[in-house]
Amino acid sequence: PKLRRHQGTFDQSAPSGLKGQPLLLKPERANADQLDDVEQLKWEQMEHIANACALLAWHCRLEQRREGALSTFHSLLAALRKQVEVPGATVSDCIAYYLQVAPAMFSFYLLLWELVMTVELDPAVENV
Repeated sequence: PKLRRHQGTFDQSAPSGLKGQPLLLKPERANADQLDDVEQLKWEQMEHIANACALLAWHCRLEQRREGALSTFHSLLAALRKQVEVPGATVSDCIAYYLQVAPAMFSFYLLLWELVMTVELDPAVENV
């Protein structure tokens, strides 16, 4: 999947069953009008963290099936950092931050994407 600023969806490089589908499983939440500014900001930050965890987990699982996928993702992140001129920390530092902040979320998506890729990409279960 490619990174998009506001909405994470699978692009055309994804398996056919995932193209255009959302990257995140979104829990129900209150209407934005019912949330105060602090709560709205918390939800937005959690969505950003979930996006990062889901994308990283997707590329970690994809690496097992397409060598170089994780390296390509790392390069994409490095290029994005240069575009927005983020000073200081490296891409690896940022990844480490997300893994410290949301290890359970990353683990969930790692397992989810393994199951999805097994069904979508592995020939042994393709026609089951």
